[in-house]
Amino acid sequence: MTFPQAPYERNSRTRWLKIAAAFWLLLISAVALINSVGLSRLAEQTQSSAQDAQVKALGLRVADLERQADADKRRPAPI
Repeated sequence: MTFPQAPYERNSRTRWLKIAAAFWLLLISAVALINSVGLSRLAEQTQSSAQDAQVKALGLRVADLERQADADKRRPAPI
């Protein structure tokens, strides 16, 4: 059996439910914002890492080409 509630009790519960819902939405929004910033930084780090790897690979290729050019210069001319 349920007892009828006084109007001030219903208003109090409604107010607390609204406060709880607002807090929950604020919390979820903050978590989503933090996640978005984290993903953005991760993407920047990944791109930077990929560029570093490409620069390193290009540097190795240039060094290899320089060695080949030096070797060609030292090779005796054909008769």
